[in-house]
Amino acid sequence: MKFLLTALLLVHTVQSIVDDTGFSRGACLQTINLARAAFAEKLQVANMNSLNYNKRLEGAIHQQLSFVDGCPSPSIISHKNLDIYLNVQGQEDLIVELLSGTDNTVLACVKSECNGEPIVSIVTDVSDSVPIAGAPGTECPSDRFAMSNGLCALKRNARRNWSLWGTIKQGYQAAEKWVEEKVVEPVAKTGKEIGEALNSM
Repeated sequence: MKFLLTALLLVHTVQSIVDDTGFSRGACLQTINLARAAFAEKLQVANMNSLNYNKRLEGAIHQQLSFVDGCPSPSIISHKNLDIYLNVQGQEDLIVELLSGTDNTVLACVKSECNGEPIVSIVTDVSDSVPIAGAPGTECPSDRFAMSNGLCALKRNARRNWSLWGTIKQGYQAAEKWVEEKVVEPVAKTGKEIGEALNSM
């Protein structure tokens, strides 16, 4: 259930960067880090890294898109120590896979078109780490520190990351509220109703 709730959160927020006015490198980075923080909080992952944007990785997405005339099926391609998530919007399984890589450090995003429809693809470095259970940010690697959102940020980027988190904190709180109102409460209500129906049989 927790995986589903977090996947729905990112499905919703990824959709917001697919439209014509919402997509930018910064918006994509903030959206993914926002969802990683929510993922770490919901599942109590202690070693989730904050990602940095690497524009040079965009070429890996463009190369994969060129192989399929710009219209990829939703999929993950692993190539040269990169994981390339093609056509991710609405794909809960790809999104959960994207979020579960705790030691990813970088990403890049590309918005393109397939038959006139916008699609978004994302690339990250390969993650081999295992999530550590615990309060978010309590098991950060030695070269990272815990930000207030529970992600582990590079120490050399400390000032920038603290500033960035300040600018997206309201968005994070809004996303948490959306999950609570649109997913958690209805699911809890339905579960209660099912339980009551079973008890009355």
